Amino acid sequence: MKRFVLLSFLLILKTVAYTQSYGNEWITFTQDYYKIKIGKEGIYRINYNTLQSIGFPVSSVNPQNIQLWVNGKEQPIIVSGESDFKFDNTDYIEFYGTYNDGKLDAPLYPNPSEQPHQYMSLYSDTSLYFLTFSSSATGKRVSVNNDKDFSSKTADPYFNYEQAIWYKKNGTFWDGLGFSAEGFKSEYTEGEGWSLTMYGGSSSATFLTPFLSSIGPKPYLEVLAHSRGNNMNNYDADGFNNGLQLSFQPSGTLINQKRLNGLGRYFFQDSIIDRSLIGNLSTSFSTFSYLLAKTAHTVSYFKLCYPRLFNLQDSSHLKFKYTSSNTFIKFSNYASGKSKPIVYDIANFTKSMGKTLTFA
Repeated sequence: MKRFVLLSFLLILKTVAYTQSYGNEWITFTQDYYKIKIGKEGIYRINYNTLQSIGFPVSSVNPQNIQLWVNGKEQPIIVSGESDFKFDNTDYIEFYGTYNDGKLDAPLYPNPSEQPHQYMSLYSDTSLYFLTFSSSATGKRVSVNNDKDFSSKTADPYFNYEQAIWYKKNGTFWDGLGFSAEGFKSEYTEGEGWSLTMYGGSSSATFLTPFLSSIGPKPYLEVLAHSRGNNMNNYDADGFNNGLQLSFQPSGTLINQKRLNGLGRYFFQDSIIDRSLIGNLSTSFSTFSYLLAKTAHTVSYFKLCYPRLFNLQDSSHLKFKYTSSNTFIKFSNYASGKSKPIVYDIANFTKSMGKTLTFA
């Protein structure tokens, strides 16, 4: 009986071993892959000459079979002129690319809520994209919308504009809470990651805040911080020995404050801000340890959301989140000297071509 049980156990282990995922299932080993390093978010184009210089077979490839992969998933792209099944010297590949964020770091934290954020990777800001071509499969493509009939459509007056400030270049990497330099856990825990460190002082963040809409939701501020000191000889009347205040600068107007006993997390996620306190051009915020003057705290990120008008102020690009079901967007202050406006939907991979209007 014992031998039978042991054999069954081994057979189960063998079955699991053959069905587990290794992370390279997306690779077709008979294809060549050309590595592209991306460290900055943007829309990228690769022309004929560049592809030719790296050995990509532009003269023989069927452009409809060109594919782009990142993090094990195929990403839709644009291949100009592919309808003739040839990659001519005026053709190009266009795609949305971005730096390496923290999504791949998530499995390092057994408790997902303890990952401070996913704005950046703990290790590298460079994403690796892989360009390849199949012998038979058609590559995924961005859907291009050229509808210019806007006569019966009405644009939304604002969109929710989100900005975030996080720290790596000017930050410090901290182990999880409660550990000294002599010891740490193999997995990642609460408070582990890059943060801005303040010893008894204040940290600050300044956001550009132009074109605040008078309608829509109120501005919203979110901050994640951690206490890093635990003075067990100094408590307030309620038994807390750490506290953090969130306020406007330079006025010092208090937005919110939280207290802790010992080491822990300050998560300001309920900070609704009155419109009158948002600056016309920029708005600054700060955190300050207020119970113990020399208590250390770290800040992982500041995030500000507010309703913003569709005013480009002659800028060449603007990234925004648009959750409305309205398919018509109308921008103001778009300089006539620029090319026609283009809106990329990087969630659904669509490219909408706009037009400029001239008013007397």
